[in-house]
Amino acid sequence: MNNYFDRCLLTNLPLDTGVQIGINNVEYYHMAVGWVIIGRLMARIILNEKDAEPGKTYPDLAGIMRNLSQDEERPIITNDFRKDGYKKYVVPQGFDGRANHLLNYINKTGGIDRTLSNSIQSTIFQLASQEMQMISAACSSN
Repeated sequence: MNNYFDRCLLTNLPLDTGVQIGINNVEYYHMAVGWVIIGRLMARIILNEKDAEPGKTYPDLAGIMRNLSQDEERPIITNDFRKDGYKKYVVPQGFDGRANHLLNYINKTGGIDRTLSNSIQSTIFQLASQEMQMISAACSSN
């Protein structure tokens, strides 16, 4: 299983740090989403899905992880969490909700001076490329 962990399971972005594989969980850190804890069975399910659909990402799960503060306990992503556990976390819905959330994220991560680092631009593109294209189109038409 260790050979498969050169990329974040949620975003498909390359991992900068090592992966800790425990008896029940897989843990790693990525700057785009923070600490991720995934049950081993769920990690295997995600890897199988990625074999069937290369490049598959899980933007809602990645967004939940990214939005947690450092003080909040990280949930363990399991099949149950994927089906129902995520519902206790706020996930913006619809274009307006996602656009506002994305713009707030850009603002908090260096967008105030309208200069974003390449890593933040890459993260935003990977996690919300469709929303960014829609926002750009809407902004350029006004």
